[in-house]
Amino acid sequence: MLTRHVLFLCRYDPNTATTGDTFYSTQLIHALSGISEKVTVVCHAKAATPRLVDLVQFGSNVRIIRLPPVRKSLPARTATRAPNVVTMSHDATTCAQLAKLCSRETPTTIVCSHLATTWSLRQNSTGNIPSVYVSQNIEGDVRRTILHSTSFPQPRFFAHALELLRTSIYERESLASASTFTAISTGDAQRFEALYGRIPCAIASPVCEQSFTDRQIDADQPLEACISGSYLWEAKLRNLRMFLTAARKPFAEAGVKTTVVGQMSPSNLERFRRMWPEVNFTGPVPSPAMYLQRARIGVIPELAGGGFKLKQLEYVSAGLPVYALRKAVADVPLHDRVSARLFDSMQQLTSGIAHDIADIATLNRLQLAARRLALEDKWDDVSRLSKCIEQALDHVLSRSNHGRLVPNGT
Repeated sequence: MLTRHVLFLCRYDPNTATTGDTFYSTQLIHALSGISEKVTVVCHAKAATPRLVDLVQFGSNVRIIRLPPVRKSLPARTATRAPNVVTMSHDATTCAQLAKLCSRETPTTIVCSHLATTWSLRQNSTGNIPSVYVSQNIEGDVRRTILHSTSFPQPRFFAHALELLRTSIYERESLASASTFTAISTGDAQRFEALYGRIPCAIASPVCEQSFTDRQIDADQPLEACISGSYLWEAKLRNLRMFLTAARKPFAEAGVKTTVVGQMSPSNLERFRRMWPEVNFTGPVPSPAMYLQRARIGVIPELAGGGFKLKQLEYVSAGLPVYALRKAVADVPLHDRVSARLFDSMQQLTSGIAHDIADIATLNRLQLAARRLALEDKWDDVSRLSKCIEQALDHVLSRSNHGRLVPNGT
């Protein structure tokens, strides 16, 4: 079914694709472009992040409206019932732009990528337009993991507890506000039903855009582990800090080098380089490919489960065996000792890497099994995501009742 006009809201300019949610939003835009006559994307420029011109090429039916970064004072961020991720994703300019688009162009469907953009479902201008909430995680679960996995001083503990409460309430209301929604993995779909009593209309998992590398790890490659990601969020920095602290002794004893690929703020980059001089922190790079090619192991040291870790697609396509915390890949069919190595703690993860990194036979067995699984399950089938999104659009447009709005509290 050809959708006439989709209004797509995402957090950041897709040409500054440095985070998992932006990469996923980029895939969604490509999918929508192939099944729609017109796609209008509304996003914000990312503060302190230059736009990488020509990084992403969309179809001629895609128009991107880039708005200035949202800047709000601390009192403005806290004096609201919405969680911080939502508060910092819209302002008066965004609301005015949305109202203008809805009145002048009358989009057929609104697609909200990430909980951060579901503020749009609470605007009067969108009340009669069918909507799809494309969830990228169960955000309440993420905040719960952060709260209970970290020892915060009391004032910060209460601040994080309040953010957890706000996020959980807002997420429940967003599911009720949207005409329908998708989950990013089967595990997330099950958790949505258990937590909120809502069942997604489709499972819209990301796809691997890179071709799978036919690679053999050999003795000429350095004993190097690579961590690829974005470290602009405090939770990601905390995971990285815990991993590097746990890795210092076993990696030094085994002669393992670590490369951390991805964006950090300049101040954090300087601080991490000072604290871990033995680690290669690249900062932002156009592509992590050259660092993945020379490494022996790809690491996912994330405490929070749920969602879909795009890094595992990146590692498997590059021919890297995945070494991860078990929760981080709970919703992906990678099995411990068969197609990956999965561990229950940072200490076990770093010790396992130090133990296995010189075992070339084990590393090749793991990465070949993961690649075989990815090819069998068609992780690289771009049409799969398009079919899932088209299923969601058909579902919402066929319904006579487009859901209800909740009171405006953003």
